Formats: sequence, structure tokens, C-alpha cells
Amino acid sequence: MFNAKKLDLLSYCQLQDPDFEYTNHHKLIARHLQKIEMGEINRLAIFLPPRYGKTYISQMFSSWYMGNNPTHNFIYAAYNNQVAQNKKSEVRELLSTTTHNVVFPEGTLKGPVVHNKLEMNAGGTFTGIGACSALCGVGADVFLIDDPIADMQQASSDIMRNRLEQWVYESLHTRLMIDGKLVLIMTRWRDDDIASYMLDTFKDENWTILNFPAIAVDRDILGRKVGEALCPNWFSPHRIEELQSMLKSDQWNALYQQNPNQIFKGMELV
Repeated sequence: MFNAKKLDLLSYCQLQDPDFEYTNHHKLIARHLQKIEMGEINRLAIFLPPRYGKTYISQMFSSWYMGNNPTHNFIYAAYNNQVAQNKKSEVRELLSTTTHNVVFPEGTLKGPVVHNKLEMNAGGTFTGIGACSALCGVGADVFLIDDPIADMQQASSDIMRNRLEQWVYESLHTRLMIDGKLVLIMTRWRDDDIASYMLDTFKDENWTILNFPAIAVDRDILGRKVGEALCPNWFSPHRIEELQSMLKSDQWNALYQQNPNQIFKGMELV
């Protein structure tokens, strides 16, 4: 039998899905998500381009976390309720696998789904919600926000940005338990997007920031050479060049370079 105490997140991912190609950025993200679980950090922001495995690693982390902490409450927020329910269903599948039940015999899923919530046999819960949804009666040991912005139209809407900011300010923080952990994982859209708002409004909360541009720049956190692609087996340099030529410079810098002129002051930029 596996020793769950010694099973790290990446090993869990590889057991659950041995055919998935785990790249260096997935490995670095996994190590920092483990720090969240272990309580070494309690605020983590991860920025990377579209289609580089954000949601995949988020769902694996959710299942692994609940296996390790089956009495905890976990909230997973996506950009709307339908997407959140889809993600909850995928986490449910992970929690229901033989692999998970062997690795975490005490961290197993209980019975049928109750509305938007999964219940663990040990008493913990996993709740999927849409951004800006009501959170009455729901607490969180971990609150993970996965791509709360759907597209550029939404990112450019003053109404939508104000709604999201109000939800974060008035609702999100009131749901966190004592020592609750907050993870934001998303693609950047603008210099006034929700990531900018959260990092500025809650700048004293000791954020750890992982920034993954599609094309490496100076002081790359993965040690890439300047100009090297993030994941060439997924997106070739030629394809990246095509994308860059299709987009306006500000769109390219935000969506693919994760650099919409955001200045990270007083925070740990890994």
C-alpha cells in the first residue's frame, strides 16, 4: 500500500494520470501548492498563458488536498456556476478512483453529490461555485480561484470588474477560516484585472507569486534562456510567433507574457 504521508502532489498526479506530460512549470506549481497544504505559505498567485494546464493541476491539487485533509472545507471558484460544476464533477471523478482510495483510505468521498458540494466520509467538503456567487454558510480552509475571467469582453467590462472586485472584497475573505489559504491561478488580461486588484488591495498578506511568460525574459523562474518557449512540446516556437503576430502588443504582453505593466511591490516574486 502507498504511504500517503510521503506521496507528494506530482507523484499523485502521475499515479492518477500517467500519460499526462508534466513539464517544469507544472512541477514548480506543484511544489508551491504543496507549500499551501503544509502551511508554509498561505497566499499564492500563479499566472500563466491559456492552455498550459492551469485547471488540470488545480483539480489534481483539489483531490490530493482533500485526500490529505478530509475534514477540511475547500472552495473552488470558476468564472461561472456551470464551469464550477463541471470542475466539481471532474474532482469527484478523481476522488472516486481506485488509485485515490488506495492512496488515501481515510480521505474518501461520501455518497451522492449534494447540490454544488462534495462531502467526505471524514466530514470535510468540496464546494464548486461561480465567481460572484453567494457564499452564505460556506467556510474555507482553502479557497482556490481558477480563471475567474472568461474572456476579453468580460475583462474589459467595468460592470463585470466592479462586480468581481466587490465579491472578492465583501465575500471571499469572510469565508476563509483562521489560517485559511488563498490560491489565485489565472491568465492575466489587463493591468486593472482582478489579479491586480487582489495583489494591491491585500498587498500586506505575504503573497508568493509564480509568473510564467510564454517566452522567457530575464530572471526566468524556470531558469530558461531569454526567448525560450515555456512548453515547446505543447506550443512550438513557430506557433507562439503566430499568436504574437495575431495579437495587439498589450494583449500579447498580458495574455501570453503575464506582464500587463503590473508592478509587484513588497511581495515575494519567486
